[in-house]
Amino acid sequence: MKSILKVMLGTTILAGLFVGCASGAFDKEAKAKNTKNGYLNPTWTVDGKVPQKVMVGQKMHFHSDIDTNSIPEGSAVNIVVNYDNAGKTGLITTLPLTVTDGAVDTDWEVKDAPSFYSSNAYSVPNYTFKLTADNGKDSAVSSPVHVYGWIHNCRGRSQEKSESRNLQV
Repeated sequence: MKSILKVMLGTTILAGLFVGCASGAFDKEAKAKNTKNGYLNPTWTVDGKVPQKVMVGQKMHFHSDIDTNSIPEGSAVNIVVNYDNAGKTGLITTLPLTVTDGAVDTDWEVKDAPSFYSSNAYSVPNYTFKLTADNGKDSAVSSPVHVYGWIHNCRGRSQEKSESRNLQV
């Protein structure tokens, strides 16, 4: 019985450590900035989990609780999604939202850019996001998420480009 309890307790502690690491997309310094600026636990998830990689066309959910003392109810907040692709950076999209019931939420279908394709090869970009409020308060930039796309060959079939890199969230 004691060994079962030790295994269960050890597993629970270990799982808690992994969940703690995987549940946030920000380091300690970024979390402090987010909290100071009114963003509480901003995340993007796929099927309820913080992803390390996503596919073009997959649906992501953005959510952040908002401290309405810092960013009042009804304020405009944008989610700015940027990319880094082989050292080139740019904007993917800006999603305009309104603080409602102390939060911002939206779903977004992952998009890519034609510049990620070159000579029938797909260069795997990293996406990050940050939130910007109409009162000038910005969140920290999230950790990167790897985005995979599809290469269309001459027969019209699609193939997933599989390229591996170290993934971080």
